[in-house]
Amino acid sequence: MSWLAQARVFFSEIKMAKKAEEKEEQVVHKSDLEFVSSASEARLLAVPQGASLLIMLAVITTVALILWASIMKVDEIAKAHGKVIPSKQVQIIQSLEGGIVKEINVIEGQRVKIGEVLVVIDDVYAKSAVDENTNSYNSLLARSVSLNARIKNKDCLEFPKELQNHIKIITQERARFNARRHKYESEFLELEFAIKQRQQEYESAKSEKRTQKANYALSEQELLLNKPLLKSGAISKVEFLHIKQKTNEALSKLNHAKTVVPKMQASVNEAIQKRESYIHEAKYQDEKERNEVQVKLNAMHSKGVSLQAKLNHSIVISPVVGTVKKINFNTVGGVIRPGMDIMEIVPTDDKLLIEVKVKPKDIGFISNGLPAVVKITAFDFSTYGGLEGVVTFISADTITDKKGNSFYLARIRTKSNILKNKSNEEYAIIPGMKTEVRIILDNKSILTYILKPMFK
Repeated sequence: MSWLAQARVFFSEIKMAKKAEEKEEQVVHKSDLEFVSSASEARLLAVPQGASLLIMLAVITTVALILWASIMKVDEIAKAHGKVIPSKQVQIIQSLEGGIVKEINVIEGQRVKIGEVLVVIDDVYAKSAVDENTNSYNSLLARSVSLNARIKNKDCLEFPKELQNHIKIITQERARFNARRHKYESEFLELEFAIKQRQQEYESAKSEKRTQKANYALSEQELLLNKPLLKSGAISKVEFLHIKQKTNEALSKLNHAKTVVPKMQASVNEAIQKRESYIHEAKYQDEKERNEVQVKLNAMHSKGVSLQAKLNHSIVISPVVGTVKKINFNTVGGVIRPGMDIMEIVPTDDKLLIEVKVKPKDIGFISNGLPAVVKITAFDFSTYGGLEGVVTFISADTITDKKGNSFYLARIRTKSNILKNKSNEEYAIIPGMKTEVRIILDNKSILTYILKPMFK
């Protein structure tokens, strides 16, 4: 039955009661009206004005109360007590490399942020190793640039940005590049000069061959012309033999010239081949050296990453936002072993996790997702208020403590991890603080609570 229907019934009952009362009064005094005047009878039958106002006031008040009770809502809650627990596991801070402690920048109970420096370990050796490796790497990188330029026959070097500030390395590599280039050009020019010489010799041999061929032709023609003269006796046999000897010598020189020409041609080809071999060998050596340099660069890059990691490990930073729970090493100048536990940090974030004990009689109405209000007992609720949260976990079965009390474990995750007072000053909540939690089961009107026994 709605509150409107109930109000109508209530008004009907009031009207019926009023009419009954009037009829009763009329019945009771009807016999007496015979002995009074008409004016007196009218006064007797009239209802008093004060009583009417009182009745109307009572009716209005009742209606207002019913309306208020039907509109006003109250929370149906289940109370539970518990404490703030870490939302994440306790972080163990270790030193991977170990070394001599240079600084300890935190104390127990101090709140830290992500990336905040906790401990500084002496990094002299690590930094020296990193610098040495970096210098070697940069020198090899410059060497690689120089070799690539030579392989591609470039006249100048173009160094990457990462080497622009290393003037000494750039200067040394430019000098080496220019010296190597000068040597290469000098040797190449010598080979070119040798080729030209061989070509000149080859041309001379061909010219000599042509000359000797012409001489032989003349000598042979002279010999043929003098044969008839020898028979006629125009010349002596001695003169003829002299001409014949001259012809044989010309033939011998021609034959010699014919053998020299191929040799000179072979010499030219040999000189050209020597030049090509030099070019090929120089390029091969440059490529071989470049590959070796690249292998060393890769190895040094990996080594540099490892050394840089060691250097970074010399500065121990916090991986989480939290509170320093325990410091295991407090001696500046002491030695930390590799892998040693330095301290423990209890993580905190912008949301808290509250673990509470719920009574078995209330567990039937509690489920994940229900809203809750968390009161921190260390802070006055009227001044600092509470934290809004949501139920995120309910244990599957009851747990019994040492005193024999049974309860369910529930966890509430809050929307914030700070409280504020009236001056808007913030106060952080840390693990271990006691809490009182009100889990909101339902939101009902006051009228529903009043009428609840009627519907049981």
